Amino acid sequence: MFCFNCGNKLQEKFTQKCVVCGIKFDKFCQNCSFPVPSFANFCPNCGSYITKSSEYFTTEELKKVAVMFADVSGFTKLSEKLSPDEVRNLINEFFEFILRPVYNLNGTVDKFIGDCALILFGLKSSQPDAPLRSVQCALEMLRLSKEFSKIKNVELSLSIGINYGLVAVGKIGGLFEKDYTVMGDVVNTAQRLQTAAPPDTIYVSESIYKETNENIEYTGPIELNVKNKSQIVKCYIPKSTVTHVDYSKVVKNLTARYTIKVIDNIVNKSSDFLVIVCPDGCGKRYILLNIISQLERSNLRYYFISLPNNNFSKPFYLLSLLILKILNVNFEDSVMLKKNRLISFLEYLFKENYKMAEKCFNYLSLVLQIDLNEDFKLFLSYMTQEDIEFEIYEVISSFLKKVFESEFAVVIIDNITFADKDSFDFILDFVSKQLQNKPFFIFSSSSEIHRVPKELHLKIHKLSNEEIKTAVTIQFNAKDVEELSLQLLMNISEGKLDYFVEMLKWIDVKKLFTLSNGVFKINLSQQNIEDIRRNIILDKLSNIEDEVLEFLKIAAVYGHRFSSKIIFNILQPKIEHTYLLSQVEKLNLIRLIDTVYNSNFTDKIYEFVEPEIVKILLDFISQQTKRMIHLKIATTIEKMISQEDLTIYYETLYYHFKEAGEVLRAANYLFELAMQYKKMQLGKFAVEWLNKLLDEIKVENSPDCLSLIVSTLEQLAALEKSFGNYENALKHYNKLLMLAKTDEEKFLLETEICECFILQNNFKKAGDILSELQQKLLPSNFAKTKVLYLQCLYKSYTGSSDLLMLVSQLETALKESNNFEDLAQILNIVSYSLYTFTSETKKVALYLKKALNYANKSKNLLLKAKILTNLGILNYENGNPSEALKFLTSAFELAKVLSNRHLQLILLNNIGIIYFEKGLFKRALEYFSEAFSYAHEWKLVYEECITLQNIAELYLEKGNIIESYNFFSQSFDLANKFNFISEKALSLIGMAKAMLEKSNLSAAEEFLNEALHTMSVNKENRVELEYLLAKTKLHLLQNDIEQATTTIEQAMKTVEQLKNLLIRNKTFRMYSQVLKCKKEYSKALETLKTCEKLASQTGSFLEFAKTYYEIANIYALLGNKKEFEENIKLASLGAEKIDEECSIKFSIMSLLNKMKG
Repeated sequence: MFCFNCGNKLQEKFTQKCVVCGIKFDKFCQNCSFPVPSFANFCPNCGSYITKSSEYFTTEELKKVAVMFADVSGFTKLSEKLSPDEVRNLINEFFEFILRPVYNLNGTVDKFIGDCALILFGLKSSQPDAPLRSVQCALEMLRLSKEFSKIKNVELSLSIGINYGLVAVGKIGGLFEKDYTVMGDVVNTAQRLQTAAPPDTIYVSESIYKETNENIEYTGPIELNVKNKSQIVKCYIPKSTVTHVDYSKVVKNLTARYTIKVIDNIVNKSSDFLVIVCPDGCGKRYILLNIISQLERSNLRYYFISLPNNNFSKPFYLLSLLILKILNVNFEDSVMLKKNRLISFLEYLFKENYKMAEKCFNYLSLVLQIDLNEDFKLFLSYMTQEDIEFEIYEVISSFLKKVFESEFAVVIIDNITFADKDSFDFILDFVSKQLQNKPFFIFSSSSEIHRVPKELHLKIHKLSNEEIKTAVTIQFNAKDVEELSLQLLMNISEGKLDYFVEMLKWIDVKKLFTLSNGVFKINLSQQNIEDIRRNIILDKLSNIEDEVLEFLKIAAVYGHRFSSKIIFNILQPKIEHTYLLSQVEKLNLIRLIDTVYNSNFTDKIYEFVEPEIVKILLDFISQQTKRMIHLKIATTIEKMISQEDLTIYYETLYYHFKEAGEVLRAANYLFELAMQYKKMQLGKFAVEWLNKLLDEIKVENSPDCLSLIVSTLEQLAALEKSFGNYENALKHYNKLLMLAKTDEEKFLLETEICECFILQNNFKKAGDILSELQQKLLPSNFAKTKVLYLQCLYKSYTGSSDLLMLVSQLETALKESNNFEDLAQILNIVSYSLYTFTSETKKVALYLKKALNYANKSKNLLLKAKILTNLGILNYENGNPSEALKFLTSAFELAKVLSNRHLQLILLNNIGIIYFEKGLFKRALEYFSEAFSYAHEWKLVYEECITLQNIAELYLEKGNIIESYNFFSQSFDLANKFNFISEKALSLIGMAKAMLEKSNLSAAEEFLNEALHTMSVNKENRVELEYLLAKTKLHLLQNDIEQATTTIEQAMKTVEQLKNLLIRNKTFRMYSQVLKCKKEYSKALETLKTCEKLASQTGSFLEFAKTYYEIANIYALLGNKKEFEENIKLASLGAEKIDEECSIKFSIMSLLNKMKG
């Protein structure tokens, strides 16, 4: 079992406390016996509900904090001489005097407990140097205490205790408010140290000592027996700060203008983000550190992320780092730690919304590559890759909004050019939104980012001669700088701040300068001048011990950023680890980046101060030795990292094994990485890595390598097939066929190839392979069922007459093996075949209902949604709108659950169309508007285009011609921009119809001619019919009856190929209008009788009203008053059911008025 908060292995099943982080477990899960903190709502192991406690509302997270207790003594004596008010005033004055260094060093005074102050460092934001700041602060407080006593002539003294480690951080009130408190063993120990410390003495714990001994001079250790501690506690007494040459004043002076500009942007909110463009070596790190320092002084929350240049194109990499930074964990921390921290953080963040917390946990687990539960994996398998990614970004957006809504924060992302494109695009989109409390982003880059406006770039320039001169005079207290020396400094540093500061340090340490009459002059030989930057580094390396140098060499092979624990395990140095690291840090060769917690150990991550150091170190190492070190690094990682955390290191292992020349072992980790992405349902990334793997091993010929190639090709083929990339899948299957050794392997591969050809509509090749498969059919039931499945699939698409007999056989076989998913799939396809090639709609409905039954048994939600959609469309086209709405609404609810955006929009539009045809315009517009809103928000342009056409048709029917034309015009713009041929033609036809209603016949004809030209590229029956009906109307308005007759006859032939009753009705009505104009009234009435039956079948009030209006119109022309009145009454009854004013209502009213007149 592992600790809920820090991931440490718990030694006992029912332990009451974690020895690493000090958090207490006051209860155990009833379901799985997992130890649970008092503030948890749900079990971190199994997710079972835990009874709430009030503490849950105050505890947020664990942080590494330096905790200081400072107690003042001596006031008791003073109370004998002074009044209570005077004593209180003196206490306040004393604390105000001695606490100044707390604020100067960015500490926090948490609270006062009597005459004792609780002071914290590293609370509001992560501070790797929090221990050092705390000790520096304590030393200064001690000095100020003595100074105050002397000034006031009183005898006051301080006793201080300091400890460092993980503490539980609580906050009173809302998220990220300013009232903090801390708890845990680290806090208790700090208080015990303060109690044990004599007056005017500081006791620091061993953890503080280890972090600061290279910067602070100590005496000790002292061994103490403290209350509630079974073991001896070691402590140390800090005496003074080790003096280092301070260059901060020079750096601040040279970077001040940039820092001020950034802070001004943040304070004034003149933009949402800023890009700091800083060429290599020009002081980017100094600038960022100054910005961070200013943010800390201003008590502003910030998150700092530094992107490495070897992120291997990890999906969502930048976003994952940002989320982890918010959770206060690291990328290399154990999976268990990340999982537990995510649970506890989301539990707090969404404490009133458990469903949202659960959804965030599931999708953020994908991003952070935390193992998914089986139910969620199954759920993801029903989603498209596109919809999974969309949901991920939606969840990240909700998470970030919730995090930032209570407190303004600054996010600093160093080396943004190394970010994955999708994450960066998301962040730019996120900051562009109108949010209640938007964070400010600072990006750093070595060059301009082209998609960011120029005014949002802050360019860092090289140092000028004047700046270098000023810096030297400040640092060396000089009056002037010799001209030659100034030029030398400029030439060697290239005007780059990093190089300049490093050079100043070297000159200072080596005493390579003179000050004569206040004039600074460099004393360098010609040899020293040449390649001075390299010589500075070489000089540092030449003065270190052999083991330290070996450490640096191994670290350089590891990379710019490295694990100290792994290096120490390889090196096994005799020198004490802390001492070794402090020596290298003092030389400014490496710096501490972070502390990470694996399941097996705690590790410190370092990075080299500049790339040049790595290059020089690598030059010392032969190629053979480098390969050996790479191999040692990889095998050490395998040995030290627990199996559950090894996934974090797959890319690292791949890199080191590859560099070691172990191609196959490297490739195996690429395969494992790809399988990890596949398991997480991120198939797109799995394909990317599998293709990379094939490139890596294509020249290898070993049997093991061949086996890996086969496995890779199998995975690639299956993934590409699932994505519908049949050409790619066929390429992989054909390669596998060449590598296949047995007849069974070849047979099964041929079945996959055959299926790809069928799905590609390449029925000739599919038919040939199917014939061969039937001839060499294997005896196994699986093979027989597979071939039978392919036969049914093939005959469904080709419309063969013996299809149903084969389907019956397949149904029996698949039911026996409980393969309900494939059965539902094939029956759904069979129903489509029957619908396309026959007119047996009852059989179509029967097979769809059977498919739905099997889909329910298979629990495949996506398949069920598709079948429900098909049932809805079938019922709609058969004139059963009520049943259609029932099926389509059920499908829509499933599509929402699955986040299937395309299907949601299809269904919203179809439901809207049914309400439109029924005459329920208000309901129709609601559905169309919802579809449009989603399509626009989701940037699904094709669906947006279709929805605009539907809205335009609705406004046309309502008689709002201008609105209709505008929507058709918008639809045309989209279709034209994205080359949607059919939709472009339909939009042009729509605009023509709007012009016909306005009697602008010339404009209508132009639009129709353009539509005809567009249709020549891709002619569809539905589009051609719309064109022919509009063209017929144009001819009628032009009184060209002959052309109208020719055109409508073409339309009548075209509509025979379509089964939609409403489209047929619409076409027959237009035909009746042509007959009416030809004065063939009997034929027109006969045609309208057919329309009457169709309108009755469909239940469309709109068609009902239009049909009886046309009949009444003919009887009006014939002067048959009785028949007119009967039919106009029926038309009026239909029109009354239409819920808004529309064209047909106006037409009926006009005809009635005409007859009355």
